[in-house]
Amino acid sequence: MKRSIFVSFLLFAFCIAMPAYSETVQKGKADATKKKVAIGSAFYAQGGLKKALIGRLRERGYEVKDFTEGDPAKKLDYPGIADQVAVEVSKGNYNKGILICGTGMGMSIVANKHPGVYAALVEDEYAARYSRIFNNSNVLCFGQFVTAPEKAVDILDVWIDTKFADHPKWGKYCRDVALPQITAIEKKVFK
Repeated sequence: MKRSIFVSFLLFAFCIAMPAYSETVQKGKADATKKKVAIGSAFYAQGGLKKALIGRLRERGYEVKDFTEGDPAKKLDYPGIADQVAVEVSKGNYNKGILICGTGMGMSIVANKHPGVYAALVEDEYAARYSRIFNNSNVLCFGQFVTAPEKAVDILDVWIDTKFADHPKWGKYCRDVALPQITAIEKKVFK
C-alpha cells in the first residue's frame, strides 16, 4: 500500500514537473540563439555599412556570422547571399538576420520567400520600430546606396530594442489577429 502511494506520488510529481522542465529546456534552446545574427552583403569593397553594423552588434554582445562570400573581384550574387541568411533564420539557427544590397529591395524580396522569415526594408527608426511591433520582423534589410552607416546603426539599435506587439493600442491585435493570419497564409503558401 505504501509503495503504491509512493509510486502515485512520483507519477503525480513527474507530471507536474515535466511540462515546466520541458518549457525550461525549450526556453534554453531559444535563449541560446537570442544573441546570434546572420549578416550578408552584396558588397566587398564598399563594406562600410556592414562593418558599422557588425561592430555595433558585437558591442551589444551579439555573435555575428558573415555570410558574404565569393570572389571579391567579381560582382556578388545578392540572391544567393540573401538565400543563405534567410535559410539560417528560417531554420532557427539565428534568430535575426541583416541583409545589405544597393537598395535593400532585392535582398528583402529573396528573404521573404522563406517560411518564418519576416524581412523588412527600412530607412528610418520609425519604420524599424513598427516593423518589429506590427510585423515581428526578424530580418532587417538596408540599401547601402541610400542609408549611411551612422544612420544604419541608429536604425539597428531601435530594431533590436523593440519588442513584437509592444504597443498599447495595436499590440493585442498584432499578436492575436494579424500574426496568426500571416502564419496561416504562410502555411498555405509553403505546403
